[in-house]
Amino acid sequence: MVFLYKSVYDGFMDKEYVELCNIFNSLPSIKTLNSCSGHGKNIFSVFFSCTDWRSLSFIGRCIDRRYFKYGDNWEVILSNSDVNDSYAVFQLKSINTIVETEYRQIENLCETMTDHLNHKVYMNYFMKDTAGFFIKDE
Repeated sequence: MVFLYKSVYDGFMDKEYVELCNIFNSLPSIKTLNSCSGHGKNIFSVFFSCTDWRSLSFIGRCIDRRYFKYGDNWEVILSNSDVNDSYAVFQLKSINTIVETEYRQIENLCETMTDHLNHKVYMNYFMKDTAGFFIKDE
């Protein structure tokens, strides 16, 4: 299976983030709101809204160091959501700065998420109901 969601983002979005944001937007009730890394001078982060625990569970497992090569450098936190009261805002972020030469971490995270999507035991046990996932069989 592959993630189906494909979007055209504004011309200001770094190309390295497009695949990751498409994967996030393929998950139930996830909407990416913003992404930034300060052009390799700051931490990498993606802010997203989420109202479905399955999506948070999926992301949490995919950034776990047992499954993701760079898992020690990533976390998901509940972000300050002063600007709205209708949903929670989360932030996926690197703990350390990811310089432009280390975008491999983001590529590896996309690969890890796709691997989990195609892991039959994991999906059958933890994600029995994939309604709301934008996926298709290859």
